[in-house]
Amino acid sequence: MLIVDDNKFFAQRMAGMLDEMENVWNIQKAHSHDEAVHLLTMHRYDYMLVDINMPGKSGISLLKTIRLAGFSGNIIMLTNSSEEFYRERCMQLGASHFLDKTSDFEKVPLILNGIL
Repeated sequence: MLIVDDNKFFAQRMAGMLDEMENVWNIQKAHSHDEAVHLLTMHRYDYMLVDINMPGKSGISLLKTIRLAGFSGNIIMLTNSSEEFYRERCMQLGASHFLDKTSDFEKVPLILNGIL
């Protein structure tokens, strides 16, 4: 599991929540597009949680990079920018789910239980 979010507090909170799940292990965090790409060159992840708004390159750019590289795992996009445009774009690029960080982040374990 890779969590990509520039907000270190949110990433840690999400990792803590997922760490309690029996079927989720080896949770790693990246806080930028470039850090995530670096980790992806060294590790294989079955699941990724990606924030859209990050300094530098966005989570949408990372989603494109991931899919062009052939990653076929599940990618859950998390964002405070829940406008329909972002949802449509992410789903077109192959996101598995699109969630609003402020109201939907607690759905991640439910989604992972369904996926797993």
